[in-house]
Amino acid sequence: MIHKKKILSLVFLFILILQFDFLSAADEQKTDLPTSPLEAVPQAFPFVGKVLKNNVNIRSGASTNYEVLGQANKDQEIVVWQEAFGWYAITPPEGIFFWVNSKYVNEGKVIADSVNVRVRSNTDCEVISQLERGDFIEVVSQNGEWLQIKPPQKSHAWIDKNFVAYSKSYNIYAATSDESTENKLDEARKQKLFEEAKKYETDEFFKPVDKIEIDAVLKKYEDLLKEYSNDSEFCKKVKVEIENVQKKQKWIPEETLVVVEETKSISSENLLQTIFEGRLEIADGLVKKSRRYKLIHGKVRTCILLGNPYELDRFLHQKVKVSGKITSYVYRTVPVVRVEKVERLTL
Repeated sequence: MIHKKKILSLVFLFILILQFDFLSAADEQKTDLPTSPLEAVPQAFPFVGKVLKNNVNIRSGASTNYEVLGQANKDQEIVVWQEAFGWYAITPPEGIFFWVNSKYVNEGKVIADSVNVRVRSNTDCEVISQLERGDFIEVVSQNGEWLQIKPPQKSHAWIDKNFVAYSKSYNIYAATSDESTENKLDEARKQKLFEEAKKYETDEFFKPVDKIEIDAVLKKYEDLLKEYSNDSEFCKKVKVEIENVQKKQKWIPEETLVVVEETKSISSENLLQTIFEGRLEIADGLVKKSRRYKLIHGKVRTCILLGNPYELDRFLHQKVKVSGKITSYVYRTVPVVRVEKVERLTL
């Protein structure tokens, strides 16, 4: 009897040992599992995240109160830049576009300070970011006075962090090989030279008419054609700019103002500095072989303007204040003003 009890005791002890080992192994296995996908790998911004579900809303701000810009689907990879209030700021995925007003953009370049980038084509919607003078944008389409653009570099969209898992680190400067790094540097240099040529052109055409150097502008582009003659797509883009410069050249007004009616001239030492206000419009029949402008006050023409057409065109149909010098008179009473400065007036 005693022998049986000893055997039973040993069996019971053996079972307890097995259970202890099993529970220890289970606990050890459990500690290897993350409590959530986001804890699988230590995070450092920026990183590449993977979306966990289908039809996850991407919004314009870090809350469900913000507008839905689009949706992300399961296993889609997104670049995450920062976290706020339980939301991730991400690079807007393909298919998301924003809007800017066309009056602040000239040939893909921003020409004003602190230009709002909006989620829709009106001023009642949210501002997603801002652009500064000199920034370049990629225009997709136009709706009235609004331009649909690809998301600028400074813009972010937002997604609920609970639907995103860490996938891998994101190195902004990473390159897969020395060759690809060299190609990227060359591409960056090429784009920089092109933008510099565009800026030189813009600055040149805002000079007084007699100071514009068309040949210098054309040379900038022609040098690009020579250096990158093997890049057909890039050369095609440069040639378009050359054609635009040549078109602008045709509109540069002559230094001598010729009128079809009697003109009273004023000697250079007696030129009168003056200021006019009114609505800027195109004038007809007063000046030959050049672009013609006039200021209208009510229904009355107050003066004729002589100046850089690419500066004046920006203010067409708007109320402005013009500073300049009277150089002559048309019909004896209408002054002809050589423009020195134009300012838009608020209505």
